[in-house]
Amino acid sequence: LSGAEVGLMWKMLCTRAKDFDLSFNVAKVNDTQGEVNWEANYLFSKTGRKVNNKIKANITFKDGLIYQHHDDFNFWRWSRQAIGLPAYLLGWSSTFQNAVSKQAMAQLSQFES
Repeated sequence: LSGAEVGLMWKMLCTRAKDFDLSFNVAKVNDTQGEVNWEANYLFSKTGRKVNNKIKANITFKDGLIYQHHDDFNFWRWSRQAIGLPAYLLGWSSTFQNAVSKQAMAQLSQFES
């Protein structure tokens, strides 16, 4: 995601997720870089399954603003929680990951409309 898609994704998550809870801690920060560990707990709207997603964010600052932000999380772990057995069996594969990503982008596009 980039630009306005990021904000839209957060809006969609906060609107659709049930029992949503978010916590974070700043692991490292200086004038040019930061690292934040955050954890999102929610019911995945499509399946109603409980998700605990642990994310590591690496942030680059430029002129006092966020210049780059990259989140890293274990997709297979997330997908097993959110989707269940199909993800347990196939969540490691790039084909499955691409299909889930494509579906998420389609939902984001519909949400935007």
